[in-house]
Amino acid sequence: MTQYIIRRVLVSIPLLFLLSLTSYIVIQLAPGDPIQALIDPEEMLYMGPHDIEELKKRYGLDKPLPVQYFIWLGEAVKGNLGYSIQTHNIPVMQLILERLPATAFLMVVTMAFGVSMGLLFGVISALKQYSRLDYGLTVSAFFMLSVPEFFWALMAMFIFAVTLSWFPTFGMWTPGGEVGINWDLMHHLVLPVVALSLNDIAGMMRYARASVLDTISADFVRTARAKGLSEQLILWKHVFRNALIPIVTLLGLRLPVLFGGALIVETIFGWPGVGLLGYTALLQRDYPVIMG
Repeated sequence: MTQYIIRRVLVSIPLLFLLSLTSYIVIQLAPGDPIQALIDPEEMLYMGPHDIEELKKRYGLDKPLPVQYFIWLGEAVKGNLGYSIQTHNIPVMQLILERLPATAFLMVVTMAFGVSMGLLFGVISALKQYSRLDYGLTVSAFFMLSVPEFFWALMAMFIFAVTLSWFPTFGMWTPGGEVGINWDLMHHLVLPVVALSLNDIAGMMRYARASVLDTISADFVRTARAKGLSEQLILWKHVFRNALIPIVTLLGLRLPVLFGGALIVETIFGWPGVGLLGYTALLQRDYPVIMG
């Protein structure tokens, strides 16, 4: 096991290097310039080429791109992700750690809601195989999988926040209100969680249905029925427990997908997490924050 872990870690090193290099190249190819985004348009009128070069030199943007990348990589290996250009040299790690709790809370609640509802609907669909309820849940799952998170977010905001005014549209708490884990936070949490979790519910429901159906037809389940055990005991003790084993492995695979969706959903709902930080950094061409 130790050798396996060491091999996997060694394999991940060149993979991370290629990912960081590709990300850096794509960011540099994007239109715009961090210095132009930093300077006010009115101030730009009074600045000459020399002033622009001085700012580039201050932030290390005057060096060739390969040099800039390897300087960043050398510092990143040491744990230093650089300093934000737009926020007056605040460490990137500090910005990420400040926003990480909000994103982590959103991810945990989304995954818990998505997994629980997906398992519930998946088990019901398997136990009612080929019924109208099963067909209805299957069609709903395919529909939810076919629609991206940002569409659900926009529709939820339009229907439940703008039209019906049931939920707020922005932030984690009402401005000026009490900050903490309270009803106001839960009220703001509903729409982002629903928008992010619908794909999780659909995917988990399909996996749970297939896993339960495979387990029901297994030999040990038929043996349990032959022994005269009740159907409820067979389902809870034998079917559900064994059907959950392959589903647990999917949870880790869903985290990167959830984080990618959070970038858009956090931006739509103004959720002050890492996703909104990344989107803001993209608009401002804040290269260190984007790479971090």
